[in-house]
Amino acid sequence: MPTLRFPGFTDEWRKCTISQFGNIVTGNTPSTSDSENYIDEGYLWASPSDLNITKYVYDTKIHLSLKGYDKTRKLPKDAILVTCIGSTIGKMGMSYTEISTNQQINAVVVNGLFDNDFVYYAIQSRFPKYLTSISIQAVPILSKSAFGELENYYPSKIEQNKIGKLLSLLDERIALQSKLIEDLKKFKSAIVERLYGQSSSKVRLGAIIKQVSIRNRDGGEREVMSVSNRYGFIAQSEQFEERLVASEDTSNYKVITPGVFAYNPARINVGSIAQYKGDKPCIVSPMYICFECGKQVNSDYLEYFFSTKYFHREMEKRLEGSVRLCLSFEALCNISISLHPIEQQQKYSKVVNSIFDQIRIESDILQEYQKQKLYFLSAMFI
Repeated sequence: MPTLRFPGFTDEWRKCTISQFGNIVTGNTPSTSDSENYIDEGYLWASPSDLNITKYVYDTKIHLSLKGYDKTRKLPKDAILVTCIGSTIGKMGMSYTEISTNQQINAVVVNGLFDNDFVYYAIQSRFPKYLTSISIQAVPILSKSAFGELENYYPSKIEQNKIGKLLSLLDERIALQSKLIEDLKKFKSAIVERLYGQSSSKVRLGAIIKQVSIRNRDGGEREVMSVSNRYGFIAQSEQFEERLVASEDTSNYKVITPGVFAYNPARINVGSIAQYKGDKPCIVSPMYICFECGKQVNSDYLEYFFSTKYFHREMEKRLEGSVRLCLSFEALCNISISLHPIEQQQKYSKVVNSIFDQIRIESDILQEYQKQKLYFLSAMFI
């Protein structure tokens, strides 16, 4: 029996296989050589990239024409979709309406003996265990028959309904929280784009920033950092958990102090540029280009400029290189920025910072909901 149950339920759970939950259907792909099978707006056809976004699959990246759809294996509403091949194995979703899938997805059409939502979460809860049963091979795969033979457990239909309802409500809350965060990000981006488009006064970045290159010659024990496009400055030990990247001799590494910017010239095209906001000096690889801004520009104002569409367009024009496209410091300096008076920069930065803080708060709340769901999946199922 599971460790956490609703009051009043004491019966032992019964052992079963996934095939007993319902009919298993493996998807298929209409001929890609026939363009008439695919259209921009049409019938839903799911692939692994459409799963693990929200519980329900409301839309798909690829749509089929009636001709293409008639060549697929159609699934009803509430079919449980599970990716069973490759690096995406274990991604899940549930059909919101009639749908079909490609051959990388096995679907469970639940029979009337079981609750759809319960079966969805029962499979989801055991997938880490399922992965250990897959034979080691270049491309991990769960065939239709192997998938159907995987073990699971279930209680009475009444208890299934309660478990499924609870976790469905939690998933709905997670989806709403994710939507709130996305809306806040769009709001922040819209404000930033507008702010940098208001001023007619433009100056080259070279007039307001200065390159810095202080080396770690004293051999001080400073944390080695990297700059990622998602987290900004991040400890290298966190970004590369399974391998040691930093050299044993860090005397040539560059020292970063609060307020200094750094970017990897070969990764700035994907957004790897950030301002260091830590309390203590750190060090970064010699490959990074580091700079600081002058007194006529607010550092946060400058940081948000690097996220604008205008900056990315101008940056793309200046990338150079045969193997890897890179942005030199000289090329960065030739990009122009709309420069408001310093008082306005500070005011604008304060507004954007407040939105950014709200995004961080809402993201923390989302993480707590996700942790809660993981706890329920581990405690309410066998």
